[in-house]
Amino acid sequence: MGVEANAPNELVPVNAKRHLSFSLATVLESIAVLVVSRVFARSWLWAGQLAPGADHSGGGRPTGLAASDVAAPAATAPAAHTVATIRCAMRILISVIVALLAAPVAAAANTIVFQATVGATRQLFTIRPDGTGLRQLTASGGEQPAWSPDGREIAFDAPSGAGTALFTVRADGTRLGALRLGLSGSSAAPDWSPDGTKLAFDHSEPSENGIFVAGVDGSRPRRITAGLALPNAYDTAATWSPDGAHLCFTRVRNARESALYVVGIDGEGLRRLTPWSLDASAASWAPDGSKLVFESYSTPHPGRSANLFTIRPGGGAMTQLTHFTGGATHGFGPSYSPDGTQIVWHKLGPHVNQLFVMDADGRNQRQLTHLPGNPKISHPDWG
Repeated sequence: MGVEANAPNELVPVNAKRHLSFSLATVLESIAVLVVSRVFARSWLWAGQLAPGADHSGGGRPTGLAASDVAAPAATAPAAHTVATIRCAMRILISVIVALLAAPVAAAANTIVFQATVGATRQLFTIRPDGTGLRQLTASGGEQPAWSPDGREIAFDAPSGAGTALFTVRADGTRLGALRLGLSGSSAAPDWSPDGTKLAFDHSEPSENGIFVAGVDGSRPRRITAGLALPNAYDTAATWSPDGAHLCFTRVRNARESALYVVGIDGEGLRRLTPWSLDASAASWAPDGSKLVFESYSTPHPGRSANLFTIRPGGGAMTQLTHFTGGATHGFGPSYSPDGTQIVWHKLGPHVNQLFVMDADGRNQRQLTHLPGNPKISHPDWG
């Protein structure tokens, strides 16, 4: 069972089969009735049993006409009309199916996916940018979601065995499936390539860690980076550049130091963008590829607040978007809107733990979610 919400703090259970299945079944049933009715009606009409003006009380002959006045139908007429009727119905059926299959894409074209805790488990939710349409997508766990470029699917990681694995689910919560990578160890934090054919993700085994790329079906996984050979060091949170030529990822050096790096999809041209002391993480590319937005102090630093910044993919000066101080309130997990004019992010403080939306320059901040309790909300992705 998932949940929907039509108003803040109101969660309503919905059937897991979703409305799409009901609508499709209803339409198919109606079309079947139409086809059968028209086929039999045409057949009977040409046989003279339902001819216009016929006396159905007994004679079966058109009223006011002699038998010789009624021309017998050509032998091929019933077949021709039957074929025409079936073709018409099939065209209607195909149009309806295409429309229904396209509906999730249209619905997800401007939708935010994120994770929040339900009981003791992190689950995936979607919500519209105006705060309506809150829906729970998963029931068995889900973290670090990412939209596919066409808005049809979401890739994410979830607990599996002793580690984590990658999964995909349709935008309406159906067709949940595991990605079979053929790798031992744990895989997490997936992100789709701009053409929708590949996934970047981090992969860890007892002796090594790095960023990998594989086909969306899990085929041909290959390593792009290798994490630093230090205790507690790893690479994570890779995100594709809009042109598909580069990945930006977070390289963790220790529990208090991380930095953003950019690398070519061939593994060449590795370069660091941010200083280790900023403890930067969670980058998101602007849709035009001109900049990245990210969070600072991704792990707790006493007396310091996490804030959101932008930087160009070639490095250089950073622009600060939020200005929290003192270590009580923080800004985390930014993601650009598809048109690049807004950013969704997670605001965490003594009296707030919700998603917010602001203009791309940091102005006009407004609260997006109003989940009850302490939902531990995070990792929004705007599709």
